[in-house]
Amino acid sequence: MFSVEEIKNNADIIAVISEYVPLSITGNRAKSVCPFHTEKTPSFHVNSERKSWKCFGSCNEGGDIISFVQKIENVDFSQALKILGDKLGLRETNFSNNDLKKDKDIISEIHKINKIASEYFRNKLLSKDGEKILGYLNSRGYEKDDVEKRGFGLSLSGTNSLAGYLKINNVSSKIAKESGLIVQKKDGTWGDMFYDRLMINIYDSEGNIIGFGGREIYENSNSPKYINTNATPAFDKSANLYGINWAKDNIRKKNQAIVVEGYMDVITAHKYGYNNVVAAMGVAITGRQINLLMKYFNKNEPGKIILCLDSDNAGIEATNRVLEVVVDYISSNKIKENINIEIAQIDIKDPSTKKMIKDPDEAIKLSPIEWENSLKNTKNIVDYIVDVKYLHYSPKESPHNIEKYVIDISKVINLINKNELPNFTKSLAKKLDISHREITNLLNKGIRKYSSKNYHTLKNKIKTIDDNLDALDEHFLSLLIKYEDLKEYGIAIPENYIKQNDNKMIFSLWKNNFIGDDIESDEELKEKIDYLRLRYIPESSLTRKVEDINQIIKRLKERFLRELKVQEIEDLKNNPELKDKIVENSLDSNENLRKVFIGKNN
Repeated sequence: MFSVEEIKNNADIIAVISEYVPLSITGNRAKSVCPFHTEKTPSFHVNSERKSWKCFGSCNEGGDIISFVQKIENVDFSQALKILGDKLGLRETNFSNNDLKKDKDIISEIHKINKIASEYFRNKLLSKDGEKILGYLNSRGYEKDDVEKRGFGLSLSGTNSLAGYLKINNVSSKIAKESGLIVQKKDGTWGDMFYDRLMINIYDSEGNIIGFGGREIYENSNSPKYINTNATPAFDKSANLYGINWAKDNIRKKNQAIVVEGYMDVITAHKYGYNNVVAAMGVAITGRQINLLMKYFNKNEPGKIILCLDSDNAGIEATNRVLEVVVDYISSNKIKENINIEIAQIDIKDPSTKKMIKDPDEAIKLSPIEWENSLKNTKNIVDYIVDVKYLHYSPKESPHNIEKYVIDISKVINLINKNELPNFTKSLAKKLDISHREITNLLNKGIRKYSSKNYHTLKNKIKTIDDNLDALDEHFLSLLIKYEDLKEYGIAIPENYIKQNDNKMIFSLWKNNFIGDDIESDEELKEKIDYLRLRYIPESSLTRKVEDINQIIKRLKERFLRELKVQEIEDLKNNPELKDKIVENSLDSNENLRKVFIGKNN
C-alpha cells in the first residue's frame, strides 16, 4: 500500500485533475464545469494551495486528491492510492515477482499492438484519404519523409476502423482494450479511441511506441484540439516526455534539455537541428518527468533545464503551474545541485506580419535568430517567479497586496543559497519600500504556511470551505443570503455567535447590505459567498424555513455560551486573583445557557 501522506504531499492536485477535466487555470486555482453532474456554468473549483477540490453546484461534492480519483475512476480507497502512487512514481514494496512479470508481459504486448496501429494510421495518411492532411503537413513545413521519421498517421471515422484492422491481425479484444486503442463509448459499445485526427506516435526512451497523440482535423468540432492515449500499463503521460527517444543522446552531450509544451514544437525543433528538445505533453511538467531528464545529465558537470512554453495566456498559466511543481521538486532536494532550471520567454514578432509569435514551433520557423536569443537570455527560476508574482499582486497598491505577494514568493526561499539570502531579502525590501524586518517577518510567515508536510495539521490550521468544518455557520448564512424574508430573524444576532473569521466577515457584509458589492478585491471571500448562494437547501415553506433558522440561532447561541464557559475555566486557572469577578460573570453565562435549554430568550 502507498503512504497516504506521501501521496497527498507529492500530488499536484491541479495537474492530476487536469488529466481528467479541462481546467481553466489562474495561479494556484482552477475551475471547470463539474465532471460529476450536468451543468453549463463552471462550479467545480480546485485549489492547489489547500490541496482540495469543491463543486459549488448541485452535487455539492468536495474533498482531496484521493477522494477525487475514487469518484472519477469509480474505485475504492486502496485502488485510488495505487493510481496516484503510479502517477507520482512512488515506490510500493508489496508487488510479487509474478505481478511484475505479468505487468512486463502486458507492456510488451501493448508495444506490439501500438506498432500495428501505427502502421494502420500511417497507411491511411499515405492513401487517397490522407491527401488533404498531407497537404496540411506540407503547409507547416513537414515533408513525406517526416511521416515515417516522426510517426505521423491518420485516423478516420467510419466502418473501416482500427478495431477491425486489429481483429484481422489477430489482436485479442482484451489487449486492444488494455492498450487504450479501443474504448467503451457512452452508449456502452466499444470502438476506436481515435477518429478524424492527425495521429502522432509517442515513444519511450528506448523507441517503443507507448501511446498516441491525436490532433483534430476539423477545426470547428466540439472535441479537444489534442487528445492522448489514456493511462495504460505502458503509457502514463505524467511519467514520459515526448521526443526523449530522439533527444536523450544530445541531452547527455550538451548537459542541457529544453522542455516545450506540444508535439509540433518538438518535431519542428528537431527538424531544424535543436536536438535536445522534449515536450511535457500537458500544462505542467511533473516530478517524474524531471526524474526522467535527470537520468541523462552528467552529474559531474553543470547542467541546465530550460522551460520554454507558449507565451499566450494559456501558456503563461501553464508556465506558472510548472513552476509550482518545480519549486516543490527542488525544495525536496531531489534535483542534482549543479543542475539549474531556467525560463525562456518567447517575446518575438513575426518579421512579415508583426504579430506576436506564440509558441516555439512558430518561433523556430519564422524567427530562428530571435528563438536562439530567447534560449540565451533565460531567467533563473527565482528571478522569474519574483517578477511574475510582482505583476500578479501589484504590491505597490496596498500593504495587503505586499503581504500576499511576499508570503507567496516565500516558496522560493529553499531555492536560494543561504549565502545569497541576505542580499535577496535586502533587495526585496528595497523594491517594496519596506523595512528589512518587515520582509523577514512576512517571509517567515510564508515559510510556516508552506513548509508543513503534514496535511492534517495544515487542514486544521486553514479552516477552508472545502473542509466543511462549520456546517452550522454555513447553513445559517446560506439561509440569510438566499431568502430575504428571513432577514428580520438574523439581523439581531451578534457577530461573535459566528465562529470562523471568513464567516463573520460575510455575516457583517450581509448585515450592512454589502453582499455582492464590496468584495470584488477579495477572491477567496467572493468564492465563499458564491458557494453559500449555491449551497443546496431542500425546498420548504416559509414557515418551515423560519423554524429552521430559529433552531439554528438557538444552536449558535448554545455553542457560543458553551465556549464562553470553557474560556471562563481557563481564565480562572490563569488569573486566580480575579476569581470573584470571573465567578460573577460565570453566573450570568450559566443563567443564559439554562434559558437556551428551556427555550427562552434573554
